[in-house]
Amino acid sequence: MEQKQRFINLAQSGRFTVSELSEEFGITRKTGHKWLLRYAGGGMKGLEERSRAPKKVSNRTSEEVERLMAARCREEGHAEEELWKGIRRGWKFGAEDFVERLVGMGNGGVRNAAIHLSEALEETMEEKARGIVREFLKTRGMGLDEFRRLRKGHPDKIALAAELRKSTMMTMSWIAEELNAGVPQTLWRALWKNGKKR
Repeated sequence: MEQKQRFINLAQSGRFTVSELSEEFGITRKTGHKWLLRYAGGGMKGLEERSRAPKKVSNRTSEEVERLMAARCREEGHAEEELWKGIRRGWKFGAEDFVERLVGMGNGGVRNAAIHLSEALEETMEEKARGIVREFLKTRGMGLDEFRRLRKGHPDKIALAAELRKSTMMTMSWIAEELNAGVPQTLWRALWKNGKKR
């Protein structure tokens, strides 16, 4: 607050510009002008720090809606049901031993499930990529072995690599190896140069 007051006093003296003072105080000109405007509008009280929290939260449930929901639960007898209490404390639906079975899957069953899901997605993406390769080769009238024997920077290899990058999530390492197109960095460079020519 003391810094702001010194800034205002020096600005009002007329000896310095806002730019000079802002530089001296280590603030932006925008902040300097903001302080001057706040001082002009509310004096020293206007320079006090303001909360950055929003004044209104648009997606907050209104107190009236919360009150109506609580009243409806009481009316319908849901407020005291054991089922709802269990859900509020730490819900779990399913068989009694469900959580134990998950834990028994080894080292955090949920984590293992995520790994398996990731592996399944990777396999699906690889199938899609191989399908794109088959279609591309069909249009060129050649087999994969013949295609792989083309030189590493062949325009067809670059075009297919670009299509695979656009249509799948396969890594550049996988694409370079699958197409026998050299190391990933070389393929990246070729794709970049190809993109600049367009």
